[in-house]
Amino acid sequence: MNASTKENVALRVKKLRQSFADLGLDGMIVPHDDAYKNEIIPASAERLAFISGFTGSSGVAVILKDKAVLSVRGLYALQAKLQADKSIYTCLVQPKEDEIQWLVSQNAPLKIGFDSWLHAIQWATDTHQRLEKMGGALVPLAENPVDKIWTDRPAEPLTPIEDHPLVYAGESRGSKCARLAQTLVEKRCDGFLITQTDNLAWLLNIRGRDVVHTPLALGYAILWKDASVDVFMRLPKVGDSVRNMIGPSVRFHEENSIISFFKNKKGHASIGADFSKTPAAFTLLTGFDLHNMDDPCELAKCCKNQTEVEGSRKAHVRDGVALVKFFSWLSEQEAVDELGVMEKILQFRQEQDLFVEESFTAIAGSGPNGAIIHYSATPETNRRLKAGEFLMLDSGGQYRDATTDVTRTVAIGAVSPVMKDRFTRVLKGHIAIARAIFPAGTVGGQLDVLARQSLWSVGYDYPHGTSHGVGSYLNVHETLVRVSPLMRGAELQVGMILSDEPGYYEEGAYGIRIESLVTVVPSPDVPGMLAFDVLTLCPIDKNAIDIALLTLDEKEWLNEYHTRVYETLHLALTPNERAWLREATLPLT
Repeated sequence: MNASTKENVALRVKKLRQSFADLGLDGMIVPHDDAYKNEIIPASAERLAFISGFTGSSGVAVILKDKAVLSVRGLYALQAKLQADKSIYTCLVQPKEDEIQWLVSQNAPLKIGFDSWLHAIQWATDTHQRLEKMGGALVPLAENPVDKIWTDRPAEPLTPIEDHPLVYAGESRGSKCARLAQTLVEKRCDGFLITQTDNLAWLLNIRGRDVVHTPLALGYAILWKDASVDVFMRLPKVGDSVRNMIGPSVRFHEENSIISFFKNKKGHASIGADFSKTPAAFTLLTGFDLHNMDDPCELAKCCKNQTEVEGSRKAHVRDGVALVKFFSWLSEQEAVDELGVMEKILQFRQEQDLFVEESFTAIAGSGPNGAIIHYSATPETNRRLKAGEFLMLDSGGQYRDATTDVTRTVAIGAVSPVMKDRFTRVLKGHIAIARAIFPAGTVGGQLDVLARQSLWSVGYDYPHGTSHGVGSYLNVHETLVRVSPLMRGAELQVGMILSDEPGYYEEGAYGIRIESLVTVVPSPDVPGMLAFDVLTLCPIDKNAIDIALLTLDEKEWLNEYHTRVYETLHLALTPNERAWLREATLPLT
């Protein structure tokens, strides 16, 4: 954080604290969330960055009258330490400690303000109960006081919604609504409130431009048991052509009318909602008695149909071509920096058919910057790539037929034996997940140890999950499907697409991550079992491998993978690029 940013944050925190007396508060909670629980949020919702200087995509600040904390997940710990003003914020790393535990530890009757649109029903209920035990309370605010001091706050997005054609979606919106409405009938439920915008986009086969890198149209919807849908979003986004295309079973309303809609339905309808994701405003402001249930869209969205899986395979060929062109280009450069890397990988993707935009801002971390797990290069932090260091490049694309996400760590010149050791242990974990065979009913957390075992055996680990789900021209992170130490998430099922990304991070020195996307398939080798099929097509840097650490099976896997990469991509390359790829995929011996 530069000096001017620190001064701005200090002034903003001071102004926020000055509002506490008038509001009868001892403090306030400011999350990195919008009213739809998106990970990537519009600029108008970046309240946490405004009040703390921390720009990660997950975190919570608690500001009291005389102290404050910034609570983040482990993958953001180093970034938070670098960006947050230490004179204002103490950083907490979840799950060892979080903001609510910290509040309870104050052992005082604190009245804490919160914006009920930015916090889920379950969170608000649990947090209020914990504060109440201390004689305190969680206080819903009629207006967010951060917005009152944010005088140059960007306007809320207002972009037209678009059709996501059947050729990419693989199932019509009418079929999806009818299929999921049947689950409501079975649960004796009149309707379900959809508050996650990627679920709304998936259900109605629509996309938008309200959020950078993710094709979302912000809004809410209610799916009824008769398969009709009421959609609440800002109406200028909904053109006549879209209304005609979608048909009369989908009714559009102005977004701010949803509160009165629920008040009018009080006592006349049974509506479900996922309390872990639905804003508390829906119960606090309407008095409507929602009941807690899983969003029926969530699992259906994660199990990609055949069209979506094939679309992902095709998109990964195009994405692989872009990646190979980039790494071939990089091998010829004598002087290049992180911003140059980001610009060039985007350029090569932009040349590919059906490319729309990046699926996130590329992470190009060289040397010590690679140890910042979600690092974002700026003119102030930009480094030139240096011999003897690693470049960790995590990037992806939004294509009309799929979303991609890939990380490759490459050695710039010769790297040390220790760096090769860590790289190879990460690779062993990557291969272990890719080769896994498992029964139906397996939860991703049951596989996590496979990815970490080689690092654990010498006393090391990494502070993030091994895997996340990936959408189909939607969110690059889907949380229902995951491989992580937390035994959460859905059972792995055929058609799910998820990442395989173990890593290792040496603060102040380098970062290593190897990530490919995989899809769940019936095992081709063991009848009745499931396995992963790798979608990503990009060489893994052989120059960073300590071959002696690999088993024969691991070498065989890598050689077969590299053969597939070459055979799939080489015809789309120039002679020079083809020669680079041939060398990069020659078998290990």
